[in-house]
Amino acid sequence: MSKIKVAAIQMDIALGNPPANRAKAFRMVEEAAQQQTKIILLPELWTTGYCLEQIHLLAETKMGPSINGLQKLARRYGVTIAGSIAEKSHEGIFNTAYVVNQDGLLGKYRKIHLVPFMSETTYFQAGNELPVFYSNGVKFAVTICYDLRFPELIALLGYQKIDLYLNTAEYTVPRLEHWRTILRARAIENQFFVMAASRIGHDGTYAYFGHSLIIDPSGKIIAEAGESEEIITAELDLKLLQEVREQLPLLDNRRPKLYAKLRKQFNISS
Repeated sequence: MSKIKVAAIQMDIALGNPPANRAKAFRMVEEAAQQQTKIILLPELWTTGYCLEQIHLLAETKMGPSINGLQKLARRYGVTIAGSIAEKSHEGIFNTAYVVNQDGLLGKYRKIHLVPFMSETTYFQAGNELPVFYSNGVKFAVTICYDLRFPELIALLGYQKIDLYLNTAEYTVPRLEHWRTILRARAIENQFFVMAASRIGHDGTYAYFGHSLIIDPSGKIIAEAGESEEIITAELDLKLLQEVREQLPLLDNRRPKLYAKLRKQFNISS
């Protein structure tokens, strides 16, 4: 498969109301799947929003209604779906992106970089793993919101030569230009497609600007949402990855052993 159609879902999120958010998200996932898309991305914390003071009550396991509902949709339509929810586990509460497809639960990614000014460090535990997935003919990975600001992390996915980088987010006003610039930079630096789904609306504390994006490996924006609820789609030509990488072989020209040596030189140990 050299071409694949993908979709980013941009929605408002009712603070602390998982049933309402599930109903909306499931409708939008179904709408996206009916447009012949094969990979669908939901926003960060799409079941709850940043209702952190009650997050211990709202968090779910992989057996909960949110992931169970996504798995039913994935089986019905033969699609891959990702998006983060509050995960309840014996280790604590995590901001976790689950990935499901027609065969069931593929795996999960737990947010590595927590946002101090949004109190994530108070309510969530940080993740420590960076999985890579393969589904519907695409090699991809997912991170969550703030993670995209750390190029050292995303560069690891560049080394793996993934096809598609997903970021599930709730980016806040006034950082629209940060959002657009950083996502384009990650695509250019690592020569992969990027799809990022964010939310819109206001939760009483923060305002969210939307502008979900799909970007090609040269940094060109090929689809962008506005500031309302919508589904953006794009057909990705995976042959473009090889063309871009052959024209400018950034991934082959990296020198990771030297970078490790230089970290020691500058006493960068953490």
